[in-house]
Amino acid sequence: MEHSLPSPWQRPGGLSSSALKLLAAGLMVVDHLAHGWVLKVPWGIDVGQVGHILSNEGGLFWGSLMVLLGRAAFPIFCFFAVQGALLTRSPKKMLLRLLIFALISEPAFDLLFFDGLTGAAWGHQNVLFTLLMGAWGIFSAEKISARVKDPLATVLLQLAVFVSLAMLAQLARVDYGAHGIYAMYLFYMGRDSRRTTFILGLLAFLFEAQLYGTVYLGLLLIMLYNGRRGQLPKYFFYAFYPGHLLLLYLLRWVLTHPL
Repeated sequence: MEHSLPSPWQRPGGLSSSALKLLAAGLMVVDHLAHGWVLKVPWGIDVGQVGHILSNEGGLFWGSLMVLLGRAAFPIFCFFAVQGALLTRSPKKMLLRLLIFALISEPAFDLLFFDGLTGAAWGHQNVLFTLLMGAWGIFSAEKISARVKDPLATVLLQLAVFVSLAMLAQLARVDYGAHGIYAMYLFYMGRDSRRTTFILGLLAFLFEAQLYGTVYLGLLLIMLYNGRRGQLPKYFFYAFYPGHLLLLYLLRWVLTHPL
């Protein structure tokens, strides 16, 4: 299964997938610095309630601002997971990579956000599991499209697949839950049109729009995509996710356990 990139995504100028993923990775790190309490000890940056963005309390203001900026990362990762699923030569290898790195990432995810590997850590799994489920849905949807000739039946069967995966995401308590699966489904539905992707993206991330709409910064960045891959190694972002989680946890440990 291999697809050529739809022409609407090919444009002069703009940003490559590597550049956009680097931006998303940077925004994610900013979010995790605050959410992981890494900066609380040296600079008093505390997430608190995101509503504190309007407060005059310095630590709460900056912590909330960092979290709000981090909201823009997830749409970009969702979009490129969809693109990757459509363009890959080997769906099985892509799913296996996502599963392996999701499992590798989970201990560091639990240590950073739940300060341990038991208890509350069992109630929340990292975002690579979400992307894994979404990609699985896309591969299933593509098989349905190839085998079922009736357009209405195709859409209904594809929707049934994603609804089932959304329910599984809720049961497994993966990051973003059903919202993440539906977001990837809507990006899949808009795959052949830049305009449709934007419109469906507005709906896909409506669940976070109340957070001052900063999630839509990610959608605006996606609109700058020029259809080119860029120069970064293929597995850079697979390795970056668990790597940055572990580094942030170690940094917090050092800051909270001075010699």
